[in-house]
Amino acid sequence: MSGDTIRESSGNVFADLGLTDPVTHKLRAELVHKLDGVLKSSGLGPTAASRLIGMGQSDLSRLLRGGFREMSVERLLSMLSRLGCDVDVSVRWQGRLIGEVIRYEAVAA
Repeated sequence: MSGDTIRESSGNVFADLGLTDPVTHKLRAELVHKLDGVLKSSGLGPTAASRLIGMGQSDLSRLLRGGFREMSVERLLSMLSRLGCDVDVSVRWQGRLIGEVIRYEAVAA
């Protein structure tokens, strides 16, 4: 490790790695992390989970192992909604909330 340079993170590992559009990539990663947590808490098996969120088991497995680069934020929100999750979005400008919080509501079961 001699000679290696250690740098402090920017707070976004995807930016630190020089990936294109790191803010969106971080958002997708965080949504996948939430999706994984909900799936683990729900007790759904792979077949039921994949059927409920509308994707094949192998695709779901790939997604949860980090293969989400091409997955849209909208699709991830839809998956969370199908699992019964509400997602709140707030918009801030210069630290101040602009308008009301937007709720992406769960799909009724």
